[in-house]
Amino acid sequence: MTQTVEWPHVVAGEFDATFLDLPQEILVTAMRHRQKAFSLTRGPGRLVNRFLAVADAQGDPQGLIRKGNERVLRARLADARFFWEEDRRQPLRAHAAGLARITFHERLGSYARKIERMLPLAAAVLPAFERAGLAVDGIAAHEAVRLCKADLTTQMVKAMGSATKWRSRSPAITCRAEPTTRSRPRWRRRWSPSPIVSTRSRGSSCSASCRPGRAILTD
Repeated sequence: MTQTVEWPHVVAGEFDATFLDLPQEILVTAMRHRQKAFSLTRGPGRLVNRFLAVADAQGDPQGLIRKGNERVLRARLADARFFWEEDRRQPLRAHAAGLARITFHERLGSYARKIERMLPLAAAVLPAFERAGLAVDGIAAHEAVRLCKADLTTQMVKAMGSATKWRSRSPAITCRAEPTTRSRPRWRRRWSPSPIVSTRSRGSSCSASCRPGRAILTD
């Protein structure tokens, strides 16, 4: 939030705890990228139904800014839940069928063609793993390549993927992929960590990154 407001005022808000059954990546994305807010966790990895928003105001005595942020976030999370539940109606293999309609590169064709090019590469590297003494299931590796881009066709990624750039096992788990396929490697963007700003109050402490992200509450 650095240099985005002239008179920063932090507002604490809440959302319905029933939304916590959604994957954390979705919740954090809705808060961080869509609303420039900080998600909050209590302890390691335990997201809570609270958030911090930064307003360009000297205060919010009537709670109008807080209520406005809560109303907007509630609508975003309701949309996210709809997309998520719709995506879960089909297995991941059904989503993979739509890759033929998504262009990877104008000269290289669709993502479906990209997958076809990746399959022989996966088969070629399997002997190297075996020589290194690593047990690799060739069938599972083949299936992982087949499904590795299937989440690109889901409504969730279409709605939120351009801002999030997140990939996880969650689509594979909820779309009923095989357990061995769910454990495919996850590639993440790398960046240098942001400076940490810590504030402490009586009975609790809060640490937050200088840009929208996660803050940690500790009793």
